[in-house]
Amino acid sequence: GALSELNATDSGSIADLQSKLRQRAGEDEARIKQLERELNQTRAADEARQQALKDQEQEAEAELQSKVTVANKELAQSKAEVATLQQQVSEAQNASTLSVGRLQGQLEQT
Repeated sequence: GALSELNATDSGSIADLQSKLRQRAGEDEARIKQLERELNQTRAADEARQQALKDQEQEAEAELQSKVTVANKELAQSKAEVATLQQQVSEAQNASTLSVGRLQGQLEQT
């Protein structure tokens, strides 16, 4: 009787331990799955942040390039205006020199 009681107790204890181990394994598995979900969410958020930064960088670069293009056009226009003004000044100086020459010629004749 005592031996069979001992065996029954051992069997009960073993079954109890196995049940606790299965429960613990189930809890561990659930925790691992939860951690994996959190890791995936963190990765996805990180990738989204990186993409947003890359987009902002490209946007800023495009904006800067646009400003450079506008500035270059304005510079070219200013250079053209300066060249036109220089031409006008040169023509005015030539006309003035001719006028002075004519006046000197007229004065010499009188």
